[in-house]
Amino acid sequence: MERSCWADLMGTLDRWHIADKVKINKSLKTIDFPNGSLILCMGVDNQEKIKSIPNINDIWIEECSECVYDDFF
Repeated sequence: MERSCWADLMGTLDRWHIADKVKINKSLKTIDFPNGSLILCMGVDNQEKIKSIPNINDIWIEECSECVYDDFF
């Protein structure tokens, strides 16, 4: 994830010139936006990891070829 998703997000923040307007926590892999939005970068190889995260609106799946239909339900 460090060299793929996280690197893509950091590059996008730089290209959009907003990296200085967000709070980036490199160790937790989070990006906090001024409007209250939060990006969490994490592996979900175990669905138990995400059960306690409230108010998830969207997800970005990297390597979706490793997912099956039942992973979404």
